Amino acid sequence: MAQDHPEIAKLFEDESEIENIQVPPVDESVPIYYHWEKVSNRMMNALSKNTKAWIFNEPVDPKKLQINDYNDIIKKPMDFGTIKENLKKHYYRSMRQFIEDVELVFRNCYMYNGETAQVSIMCKEVQDEYIKQCELLNIGFYITDIECEDDKQ
Repeated sequence: MAQDHPEIAKLFEDESEIENIQVPPVDESVPIYYHWEKVSNRMMNALSKNTKAWIFNEPVDPKKLQINDYNDIIKKPMDFGTIKENLKKHYYRSMRQFIEDVELVFRNCYMYNGETAQVSIMCKEVQDEYIKQCELLNIGFYITDIECEDDKQ
């Protein structure tokens, strides 16, 4: 363990190092939850309340929608239903992985439909709510440098 995370190990070896820990500033009015998964679930609940979010509730069905080129253009499909299932199954190891999938939903929509299509206009509204929720839930607090290193492995 000490070899993997020497910056943490030194805190146990020399308690005076605790004074050097840098804690990110957090607005006192922002609720802090005990675990990033709780925040992720709140995010998905908030997004689901948006009246335009229904378009992302389940995977795109190219046959039903008669868009046979969808899987040729979109290499990694993602939707809110899959994200919710992934949260239930504890598939995500970090807030960063969760956020990447939420943002993938929006990127896929714009990539397939273009920026001006009606579905993209709906997507923009849901994405604006997502950005608002990121700020309200202080998402950055749950993304750490250690987490970034873990995600690279």
